[in-house]
Amino acid sequence: MPLFALVIILIWFALGAVIALWIFSDSRSKFNEPAPDWVIAGFFLSIIGAALYKYASRQRLIRETKYPPEPRYDAPKYEFEEKKAIQPAVSSGEKEKKNEKEESKRVQQIEGIPRCPYCGAAISVHDWNCQRCGKNLKY
Repeated sequence: MPLFALVIILIWFALGAVIALWIFSDSRSKFNEPAPDWVIAGFFLSIIGAALYKYASRQRLIRETKYPPEPRYDAPKYEFEEKKAIQPAVSSGEKEKKNEKEESKRVQQIEGIPRCPYCGAAISVHDWNCQRCGKNLKY
């Protein structure tokens, strides 16, 4: 019986030595640093130490995994003008068009629809060129 127990202990520590070498090489390849505490645990605990190391290293990899950063979208900048007293229509049509353009840009900005920076036409985020003026939207 003592011989049988000695053989079991020798097999246990031989398997522990193999597992300790595996833990050493695995920790160096994954984390670029040896893990002496896990090597010792792997040697003495053998298969149990290997299972514990595998679980702990998986948890460490999950913690250290760098996912793509969250996209940062700038908050829309709304500029609300105070209501001004309505002025009588100016005789020149050019000033009316200018006021209409400013008013339409202000309204379009409030609506939150993407607009062409050149002419103010509604555009899609996938458009390369403006449908109205033809200017290049992607730089």
